[in-house]
Amino acid sequence: MRSENGILIDVGEVASIVDKADVFLVGFANFSERLLVDTRSDGATRPLVRVVASLGSFQERIFWLGRNRPTLGVPRDFSFINWPHSPGFLEESGIWDRIRSRVDADNAAACDRAIERLTRLELKTMLDAIHGDRHVTLWPRDAD
Repeated sequence: MRSENGILIDVGEVASIVDKADVFLVGFANFSERLLVDTRSDGATRPLVRVVASLGSFQERIFWLGRNRPTLGVPRDFSFINWPHSPGFLEESGIWDRIRSRVDADNAAACDRAIERLTRLELKTMLDAIHGDRHVTLWPRDAD
């Protein structure tokens, strides 16, 4: 759904997913990397917040989780959030604070690294678009 200010997102619904899902991915519109949040833990494994590469399917992500977090098994509840806004709006909307509190204070450094990486990815994507790197431009550069 669109409004005069762009794409609308139901922040309440996103907050509900953040509060309830064992594992969720946040996908951004401008770059392919995803924010992976795995809230599960056991005696040996803590919750995980990490920027990861996009994979081809849900099954590949489950396989990735099994390989990287083998003691936790298959998640009960796995969700994908299509976030049409910037990482900055993830913070402004309060969703980022919800994510941080969900994975507890022990992961503060991982959360900081993740949001910094997402912000850098967004900036790099914008600069690539401006410079025409890995983007098709409407007006080719002059050979002069």
